[in-house]
Amino acid sequence: MYGRSLFFRGGVSSGCAAARAKECLAPMSTDADSVPAPKPSPSNAPVARKKKKGAKRAKIVRPLTEAEINTPDMQTLIMLGVLAATTIVLWVFAHAGCNYHPPRETRRQRDVTTADLTREPKDAAIEFQQRLLTLNYVGALEIVAGPLVQTVKEQQAPCQADRAGCDAKRLKLQNAVTAGVVLSRTPVSAKVRVTTFHLPGGDQSFLTLVERDGATWKVTARVPDAPGATLPEPSLPQPIHFNVAPTGSTGSTLQLVPAPGPGSSASPSTSAAPHGAPIHLVPGVAAPISPAPAASH
Repeated sequence: MYGRSLFFRGGVSSGCAAARAKECLAPMSTDADSVPAPKPSPSNAPVARKKKKGAKRAKIVRPLTEAEINTPDMQTLIMLGVLAATTIVLWVFAHAGCNYHPPRETRRQRDVTTADLTREPKDAAIEFQQRLLTLNYVGALEIVAGPLVQTVKEQQAPCQADRAGCDAKRLKLQNAVTAGVVLSRTPVSAKVRVTTFHLPGGDQSFLTLVERDGATWKVTARVPDAPGATLPEPSLPQPIHFNVAPTGSTGSTLQLVPAPGPGSSASPSTSAAPHGAPIHLVPGVAAPISPAPAASH
């Protein structure tokens, strides 16, 4: 066992001879068994918690029922009811205050005059037929002119003789509705197709000739709308006539001259015209334009 010890002369020894016996028998550090095993780290190692003395076990909480919760309670419901009632009462007062108008400030529907209804030819034709077919002859006479006036008066005579029967017919015509379409229009006249619906005898359609009469328009002719129906030429005298120069003429202009009266003639050389006489626009010769003088420096 100690055979591997080396002894040197002179009393000096080395190796296991100078060490303890147990140390000499220990394995070398190069052996695989001499490597110490790794110690478990404290983070990975399960730590056994010590139970505290006297600790109580957690109780399982049971969900409460609606009756046990009691939300909202009676006080909350009463307050919500009070707020709702207050809101409704305030809204009623505000609504009544906004819609209340004193007798002198009550909103009324604007009265539309006949002049407002006859500013356009289409409106004039619609209003005339609506009044005529609903037996409002007085209103129809305000929009008619020319030979058609006599026709309206002839239709008015039977209504004046039997007013009770005429009033009964008006009640049946309350639902009548009239619409119109402009077929053609010039500065002084227009042709309009007017149709009235919801009449007891069925819808009625007429071709209407409307002519300018100052600032308004009036109906001067009216024929049933049928294939081949034609309207007469305009008959109302117009204050201004537009006579344009022939196409292709050179050096011509437009001049305002009095229109010829009955049994007389007018020429462009007329210098004065009676008050209210109509005016013609006739072509005339343009005056030569002189060149502008050269600017002096």
